[in-house]
Amino acid sequence: MAGGFTPMNRIMGVLALSLWLGGCSQPLEEVIWKDFVRGHTPAYTVTFNAGGGTPIPATQTVAHGGKAAAPTAMTRGGHTFVDWYREAALINSWNFAVDTVTANITLYAEWNPVMFTTYTVTFNAGGGTPVPATQTVAHGGKATAPAPGPTKPPYVLTGWFKEPERINQWDFNIHTVMADITLYAKWDYNSGTPAEYRAMVSLGGGTITGDSAYYYAPSPDYYKGVFIAGRTVTLSPFRIAKYETTYELWKEVRDWATGNGYTFANNGVEGHGGSFGTGGSDWTADEKKRRPVTAINWRDAIVWCNAYSEKSGRTAVYRDGSDGVLRDATDGTAADSAVMKAGADGYRLPTEAEWEYAARGGTPSLTAPFTDKWAGTNTENDLKNYAWYSDNADSGVGYGHPDYGVHPVGTKTANSAQLYDMSGNVWEWCWDRNGGISSLETVTDPAGAASGTFRVNRGGNWDDGASYCAVAYRHNFDSDVRYYDLGFRVVCP
Repeated sequence: MAGGFTPMNRIMGVLALSLWLGGCSQPLEEVIWKDFVRGHTPAYTVTFNAGGGTPIPATQTVAHGGKAAAPTAMTRGGHTFVDWYREAALINSWNFAVDTVTANITLYAEWNPVMFTTYTVTFNAGGGTPVPATQTVAHGGKATAPAPGPTKPPYVLTGWFKEPERINQWDFNIHTVMADITLYAKWDYNSGTPAEYRAMVSLGGGTITGDSAYYYAPSPDYYKGVFIAGRTVTLSPFRIAKYETTYELWKEVRDWATGNGYTFANNGVEGHGGSFGTGGSDWTADEKKRRPVTAINWRDAIVWCNAYSEKSGRTAVYRDGSDGVLRDATDGTAADSAVMKAGADGYRLPTEAEWEYAARGGTPSLTAPFTDKWAGTNTENDLKNYAWYSDNADSGVGYGHPDYGVHPVGTKTANSAQLYDMSGNVWEWCWDRNGGISSLETVTDPAGAASGTFRVNRGGNWDDGASYCAVAYRHNFDSDVRYYDLGFRVVCP
């Protein structure tokens, strides 16, 4: 092309210049090549064969003689990364700090199966002795349950858990070791109360959309419960006591607590009369102490829950304003303003929603038993088989008669969740302050009104008619009230 610039023109120009310079010491060919390279430096492509690892490194473009950048770490299930190599045969490794790129190249990842990797399993005995020996376990293998396990009188080892909070229990028959891990012992107090009367039932929680089919009666509102039409309630899983708190368990914990910094406003009563050892002549000693404790107020109940937690090696739930454990039921101001510590694994009162969910059988469905009017039945004529109430524990009998008043827990049929006396026998304190419920809301783990001293109680009692024993019936007392027909049961995570 006339007058245009071409590589040949450039070469001829350089030749002419070199002849003009005359005394140039460099060979003409070298001058021409260096000048050409300065304007046309080549670049190469570096690709990565990850060998099954992820994420696959991005392709890199590197100038002639430059260095590729080391890719970010990759993972591959069941393998550990070794190194990058120049060839698929994995012979010569690539050093990103030294090796330079002079041509297009693919680098290959090498992996080793983790069957050659071992991990350490250590045990935190939580004060128990002896501390189990550390175990070395191959990747994917199973640790061995320490035998014999540590001891910590008067506590009983109830299992090993994956975290210090003792939330997820480790099953030595199922769980495999995939990394170094510490397992934590959990202890429960070995009390004199038979285990059956301390038993807990696990409920899965769920989301419940309220419906008028859940009502005991269409009006007034206190017959509708907390799952009212149009309201959506989500509950986390929880465990709830199989029985109302017996006088036997109350006294055992209370006796321990009063020697460990706790103060109660009331001593509690075994059932409906007197103190320990009193009641009708037809009651045996065991029957008396296995009646629900009564005549304790709401403040006594939450302080007792803290004592039960501490005595059982759990974290107390109820705290004062400075996050101190609530220990004094006679301090009404501190008790009434108590808050629940998030994440604590201790015992506490159920929320009103938890109580009603459990009383209905713990299944969020429009089919029975969630629509049952009473805990265990939808038929009033059948209620006598599930509850002690006015028709079978008061009418026509006198004080001291075996059929009169508060009865030992678990003497009627359980509901579908295997919980006893959710209807009748004694009213049960809940955590919530009393307050109205809005149908136009979606809530998770609701816990009642924000203020007020009146606290909810549910379930009816031996001296009430059938309507008061309905699972939807809402009732409340001031937090310092105590009655011969008012007790509680506990929940925990």
